[in-house]
Amino acid sequence: MTRGEAEEIFISVVMSGESAAIELTLPETQVFRVLIGRCLKEMEKKNRTLWLKARDYGVEYKEPYALIRKLDNARYKLFKVGDKGELTPFVKAGSPE
Repeated sequence: MTRGEAEEIFISVVMSGESAAIELTLPETQVFRVLIGRCLKEMEKKNRTLWLKARDYGVEYKEPYALIRKLDNARYKLFKVGDKGELTPFVKAGSPE
């Protein structure tokens, strides 16, 4: 896989706003991740608006597919620790909760 092919696949998925699966082996997926990482570093400087969308996507490997999907922003649960050690949900600023 060339860098151009990797960029084309990744950017088309990012622009669609959907998730995608590509049939790749584990070594090919590792190369794909490296190529996308390099692309993202360059994109941060040259095309900031696309980079802001693209940084929310991740590449996972679930045999026999490489999955490109948007990461869940709320995947890490945050809690406040009270004076007595009790945990209460942490509400982010601007959150509807």
